Amino acid sequence: MNDGRLRDQVFNASAATKVVVSTTGGKGGYGIAKENGDGSNGGNGGNITVLVDPSVTSYNVRHASSRGEGGNPSPIKNSAFGKRDRGRDGSERNFEERRQRVTIP
Repeated sequence: MNDGRLRDQVFNASAATKVVVSTTGGKGGYGIAKENGDGSNGGNGGNITVLVDPSVTSYNVRHASSRGEGGNPSPIKNSAFGKRDRGRDGSERNFEERRQRVTIP
């Protein structure tokens, strides 16, 4: 189920094997004196969807979706560009588990 931005990973794992899935948004860039001096916004963490074959009765998955931190403002203060704010942090995203038939290539 890949829309061009996603990366599918298919694998076999025993019920005792811990599977760790994580996504991390990128850090925002620093403000520069030529612009308004504000830092740019951090990136959002990615959505995580785990497809589990209905025949699987037990599995061990840990997940995390971390947001990126907003960038710092330009260090130049008191200019015509105003206050200079730090960029906004990105947001964490969602985890979803779906039961459907899975074919291992």
